[in-house]
Amino acid sequence: MRLRLNSSMLSFGLTAVLLALLPLLALLQYRWIGQLSEAERERMQANVRVASANFAREFDGELTRAAMAFQLPPPLIDAKWDAFAQQHAGWLKGAPHRALVRAVYAVDAHGGSPRLLHSNPAAGHFEPVEWQPRFDALAETLRSHARDSAGERMGRGRPPLAWVAAEEIPALLLWLPELPFRGPPPEGRPREFRVVGCLVVELDLDYIRNQLLPTLTRRYFGDFYHVAVTSVRNPQNVIYTSHPEIPIPTFSPQDATAAIFALRPEEARETPPFLLPPSPGRERRPGLRRGGGWRGFPPTAGEWRVFVRHPTGSLESAVAAVRQRNLAISFGILLLLAATMATIVVSTRRAQNLARLQMEFVAGVSHDLLTPLAVIRSAADNLADGLVEGRQQVGKYGDLIRSESRGLSEMVRQTLDYASLQYQRRRYDFRPLDVREVIRQAAEACRSEVKESGIEIAEKIASDLPPVTGDAGALTMCLRNLLANAIKYGKDGGRIEIVAHTSAERHAGVEITVADRGQGIDPADLARIFEPFYRGRQAVASRTHGTGLGLSLVKHIIQDHGGTVTVKSVPGEGSAFTLHIPAARQVRA
Repeated sequence: MRLRLNSSMLSFGLTAVLLALLPLLALLQYRWIGQLSEAERERMQANVRVASANFAREFDGELTRAAMAFQLPPPLIDAKWDAFAQQHAGWLKGAPHRALVRAVYAVDAHGGSPRLLHSNPAAGHFEPVEWQPRFDALAETLRSHARDSAGERMGRGRPPLAWVAAEEIPALLLWLPELPFRGPPPEGRPREFRVVGCLVVELDLDYIRNQLLPTLTRRYFGDFYHVAVTSVRNPQNVIYTSHPEIPIPTFSPQDATAAIFALRPEEARETPPFLLPPSPGRERRPGLRRGGGWRGFPPTAGEWRVFVRHPTGSLESAVAAVRQRNLAISFGILLLLAATMATIVVSTRRAQNLARLQMEFVAGVSHDLLTPLAVIRSAADNLADGLVEGRQQVGKYGDLIRSESRGLSEMVRQTLDYASLQYQRRRYDFRPLDVREVIRQAAEACRSEVKESGIEIAEKIASDLPPVTGDAGALTMCLRNLLANAIKYGKDGGRIEIVAHTSAERHAGVEITVADRGQGIDPADLARIFEPFYRGRQAVASRTHGTGLGLSLVKHIIQDHGGTVTVKSVPGEGSAFTLHIPAARQVRA
């Protein structure tokens, strides 16, 4: 017993320690998930920023390669437009994105009035064409750029080649200076240049919008992120969007942004293979620096801006959603663990209570078995020794032996019935039954106990009771147990009522009530009287014989028949047990 107590205390102690550790584990998981979420957010931000930078670098690299294809050194520029037409032919032959360049024009400002020339790469020269209104702004831009280019930036060394990006066309513009003289400038005079022409490399906006930008989006962002490209000067001018159904204002705030549509000469490390072949005797391309990059090729600012946004609205919201989901899963697991531990504690307590009740049952049954056995043995000894004389005395001893043996048989029967129910070995013979016959057989089985106690049984059975489907022996045993309890705990010379009627509330079922006027049941015992081996406080105090299995058997049998059992009791006034049995048509055999 002491070992069992120590084991119980140890198990409860371990359970209490584990329950105390659950809040600490929850706090650690909360902090750990928070740190993981922060690290994931930083990783995703770094990835999308790198992807945006690579996106801009590759897009601008294509523009830079297009500009490099038409880059000629100053000695070859002197208004020799045919050289650019030959460069155009080389671009069409070897460029991977040859469709990027839609056409090549030249705006010749010689003679004061600008004229428009169109490149014919097949013929290798420029041809005059009619002036197009979309190039109207180039004339004024050409003059203003010529004024801006005549200062210090173009006043030293060789005349640089100034590329700019024209978003409105869109096109790459190369401003071409005129060389007024060869050799060094006169002493004391800076060399001055005058812009006399402009090379216009027109880009195909449809190709950029439908081919180049979607390809770069899939390459660097897949189909997961939302990408939009707008004009820097006019944000309402949408160049491209990966999800047209999403309005552009929803891209603010964005997870990453980068400027594109710019020239990046610092990224050029190799001479494009489609440039003009090298001049005889030269080892490297004209205009290419020894360390890489193009001489006089200044970088330009981006005219477009790319916006990248997570589908959930932002990386912050995406990470927050994942964090909440992880917290929900984590705390759900902790709650499940806590519920499991609580269930284990409750099950352990119930198992201990059941073990205690079983020990009390064994002790009580042992006493209840020894008492009638001692009475039977004493009566048998008196009969055998001839101490009993007369027919009346012999009959009295016979009734005593029969009464005690009946009590022994009842205890053995209840124990066996409980064991068969626990191991699911009881088999029912379901068939339509008349409730009146079941009540009659139960009352007949208790006739001797009723006679000995002097209690009167009154029956109130309705005449319109529907048949029920069940096992006649099992239902008779239920009513017999209820009647036996009523006789045992009812007042001597009292009254027991058996009431049977149809219950409309329970779908035309049958209700059978067994009511006594005995001592009643303590309210603290009502919740447990249907537990096996449980006996109320008053029964234990009054040393009333019993096994504590009768009501448990009643509950099991009625539930197997699809019904229920309820009880109402008032201490000092009596108790009423009611069996609710469904009608025959509602029970499946």
